[in-house]
Amino acid sequence: MTKTDCNPFDKIHNEKGNVGKEKNAKIIVNFSGNYHLIKVDKGILKHLVNEIKCDYLILNCDRNKASFVELKGRNLAEAAEQILNSYKLLRTKIENFANPEAIIVVRFVDKNEMENIKFRALERAFRTTNIKIQSRVYTYK
Repeated sequence: MTKTDCNPFDKIHNEKGNVGKEKNAKIIVNFSGNYHLIKVDKGILKHLVNEIKCDYLILNCDRNKASFVELKGRNLAEAAEQILNSYKLLRTKIENFANPEAIIVVRFVDKNEMENIKFRALERAFRTTNIKIQSRVYTYK
């Protein structure tokens, strides 16, 4: 796995390996190209203690794509809010990347939560086609 310099953040926050885990949910990066799996909540934005943040950011250098990842036990609306806020906080740092993507991995998907106003705000910001919701494990390809 070769890394390029598309990462505008301190490399110390890169996840070692290709797996991110939290709350019985995980993301596996199964992409052989150039990417960075970056810790957000406990990494590049950990100094913002009063802000809600997502867990990871995947920068796909080959596809010029930024993917915000929240790993959650439940509560789709809260996950949406965390991703949206992280996007707002990091937007200027990733402005060279094409349309951002939201990836939410939850232990249980409650379809009724998709009607929540926080989830609707995420849909407006990321467009519906750029939101992926998966139960327990998501494989990024």
